[in-house]
Amino acid sequence: MPFRTNHHPLTPNDRPRPMINCAQCGEVLFLPEWSEYRDKNSVRHLWKCEVCDYAFETTIHYEIGDGIAPGPSPLCRFR
Repeated sequence: MPFRTNHHPLTPNDRPRPMINCAQCGEVLFLPEWSEYRDKNSVRHLWKCEVCDYAFETTIHYEIGDGIAPGPSPLCRFR
């Protein structure tokens, strides 16, 4: 019996995080240069593009719910 899988094409929402496009040239960046927790509700990432050498920061703000493990809210804000 042959091995079968149900393969579905990935959509942009299926990609793992962190992943972002360069703010200057649009190249896909897979990992930040560094990340830091600013407080219990936010994380800052420094991104640097290897194609155009542009560097920029993003900050992700999390909502902490009652009894729910911390995670990105649907309203995560990038700055």
